[in-house]
Amino acid sequence: MRLIFFLLLAAISIPVLAFLAVFSGAESAPLCGDRPVVVSGAGAAAFQAGITRMGADVARGRAATATFDESQVSSSASTLIRNTPSVDVSGLRVCFWGDARQVEAIGAVLLSPIPWRVRLSIAGAPDLTGTHPRLAIRRVQVGNLPERVSNLLVTPLTGVVDRALAQVAIPFPPLVSISDGAATLSVGPR
Repeated sequence: MRLIFFLLLAAISIPVLAFLAVFSGAESAPLCGDRPVVVSGAGAAAFQAGITRMGADVARGRAATATFDESQVSSSASTLIRNTPSVDVSGLRVCFWGDARQVEAIGAVLLSPIPWRVRLSIAGAPDLTGTHPRLAIRRVQVGNLPERVSNLLVTPLTGVVDRALAQVAIPFPPLVSISDGAATLSVGPR
């Protein structure tokens, strides 16, 4: 009788543990290297103030430049995501990697219909040349799935990311310069 109980317990436990190991991801993995990223209302306000200053300079025909750190952009992106009902992401962080000239968004995405959050990382090159930002996705990582399996989600996730970014209008297309920990937006005189 004990043997049947242990076999039944193993038959249930092993698939559940395998699912958790593959999809949960390492929550303790460092985000943005070892750089601290703090999401706050003040960070979102600083981001918006920088964009507003740039807009005012551009409207006067002047060159404009603003540098935003990962905390400011993460704060602003978190606000945007909270206001997007079709996207359920928690713990969103945006990282800038200068050597690869790319942006990485990391967060926990709610899987439907099961109430489970999966760590998701999307990295790519930002494109701010149009009326809305875009992200040319280069890499996707879902939990602990192998990268070649995770990358099968590039096409479907591109649509989700494009729909979320369609809410953001770009009144003046800036040049983007990415360094580790920050992005600088520049617009020439008009």
